[in-house]
Amino acid sequence: MPAQLTPKEGDPTKYLVPDIWKRFIWARDFINYPDPEHQVLKEEYDWKFKDDKGVVYGYINHVEGTERLLKVGREVSRKMPAKPFTYYAFAIGAAYLHNNPGAIRDVRAEKGITGAFVVNYVNSIDVYDLFDPRYNDESGEQLVKKLKQKAHIIPVTYGALLARVFNATSGISKQHHLLVEPREPKIMVCPNPNCQCAFELLSKNFWEPGDEDYDMKREASYSQHTYRKNRDTDG
Repeated sequence: MPAQLTPKEGDPTKYLVPDIWKRFIWARDFINYPDPEHQVLKEEYDWKFKDDKGVVYGYINHVEGTERLLKVGREVSRKMPAKPFTYYAFAIGAAYLHNNPGAIRDVRAEKGITGAFVVNYVNSIDVYDLFDPRYNDESGEQLVKKLKQKAHIIPVTYGALLARVFNATSGISKQHHLLVEPREPKIMVCPNPNCQCAFELLSKNFWEPGDEDYDMKREASYSQHTYRKNRDTDG
């Protein structure tokens, strides 16, 4: 396990971030990623699709790069670099927000900090606040300068998964964990009035009117839609 957060002397509610996390050359090497077998994600509903499709599939490819796709027998049209440094950017941002609650409006802090909140924060600040030049040699500095030109460092799609990995591997105490948002299969209802079946987007399982679980799946679709609408409107 790579270096972890440690409680600050005299204030164990705050954490010291390891200097090595800020060294870009180290952070971009997948060998230093804290969960190389992705054990933290094994209970996720889309784990069974990890070699084929879904958010877990996309996330694993994101942090491992092209080599992982080749290992599972997928054709690769263009090389995709491994980006485990995005986890460390996320972890540095999460630690800062925890250590500096005054940086967040009280009403947001009281609800708890989510992975998506951390991602949006990290994508909004100077890259040097994440990978400080003091910790990078010339080659690392050149790579960080390229990173500074990107509008987004971390896809917000991966916020919930990053929060899970951070909670499990960073060394942060359980009482200080990020708020973990629920993840479940996305269910839709066919808009065609002659159909009206409910179906899962990922698995393609479907339920027709009259099926035993149809009403439950239709209600689940409505609940998911309401949750997303309230989340996007009220945060």
